[in-house]
Amino acid sequence: LESYVLISCFSAFLLYQQPSFVQGLHELLKQSNVPDTNTVKAATDALQNNYYKNPQCVPALFEILATSPDLAVRQLAAVELRKRLAKSGGKVWNKQPVDVRNGIKSKLLEVVTNEQAAPVRNSIARVISEIAKRELPLGTWPDLLPFLFNAADSPNATHRQVSLFVFYTVLETFVDGGFSGTYTLAAGASGGTGDEDEAAGVEAAGLVAG
Repeated sequence: LESYVLISCFSAFLLYQQPSFVQGLHELLKQSNVPDTNTVKAATDALQNNYYKNPQCVPALFEILATSPDLAVRQLAAVELRKRLAKSGGKVWNKQPVDVRNGIKSKLLEVVTNEQAAPVRNSIARVISEIAKRELPLGTWPDLLPFLFNAADSPNATHRQVSLFVFYTVLETFVDGGFSGTYTLAAGASGGTGDEDEAAGVEAAGLVAG
């Protein structure tokens, strides 16, 4: 498989990251998607033993989901990042340097807005939700709620879907009334028609259930 050297647009907060680490991780994620059982097994073993146990995998996976030209690799990076963040009750996230956490939070909202592929966008929304579960109770992600409300009021149906999805998966923890209360809060802020918002809500609910 041809090698691909990632050029990071997030070097301001990933300066400590070894380019070879990101490149190696990207290549193994690519190998995880090939139709060859032996290659997939070898790549999976290498990822588990040499990459996912390293704290640097968090910013590296984020860099890949944000910059890789390969749709399947972006999606896999998002899926694996969410898994790393959910592991051990968020300890992996909390061990990241503050500047790395802040850099990821700052860029993540831009990345999910610009992502054109729905499967990748949904996987990134799950990453946002996982981080929000750690950050919102501490008040350490002040940009998130304004972003969600702005997205809920967007004329772009995709932005409204992302907003509803994150509301469903996170804010039900903080809003009395649970699932239905969260939908009311998000849909009430939305600038779409009632039918559009209901359809987006149903789709978001399906994503959560999935």
